[in-house]
Amino acid sequence: MLTKSVLGQTAWTSKDRTSCPEILNISYWRDLEAVHAFAHSPLHREAWDYWNRTIKSHDFLGIHHEIYEAEAKHWENVYANFQPTGLGATSYLKRADGKLEGGEVADEWVSPLLPANKGKLSTSSGRLGWGKGDENEKYGKNVYED
Repeated sequence: MLTKSVLGQTAWTSKDRTSCPEILNISYWRDLEAVHAFAHSPLHREAWDYWNRTIKSHDFLGIHHEIYEAEAKHWENVYANFQPTGLGATSYLKRADGKLEGGEVADEWVSPLLPANKGKLSTSSGRLGWGKGDENEKYGKNVYED
């Protein structure tokens, strides 16, 4: 179930001004239904039971979660001279469909990143599918273009 539903995850640690440590885990899911299926799974129940036992003797710990659902073509992540982080650091499992074309088709882990320095992908509206990417004519040459 999870290999089909979870696209990836990332984590940060930090300390706020009172030196309280924070651990942030972000997971990226294929859709909201997959999040709800996980929330009602035996694995989540086991983790939740562990949390309920632990908090009784560690009342200084806290937990919260947030869920955001973004429609297709309503989000983007851009990395310029920066390592892929967050959603850009994820990958998803592309299952072989069983068709043979010139050899064996195998499962493959695929990155969601695309080069965004040419043509339609060189502008935000082009990447989001809202235009042809021609707003570069208004703002000048793309400094990241080869």
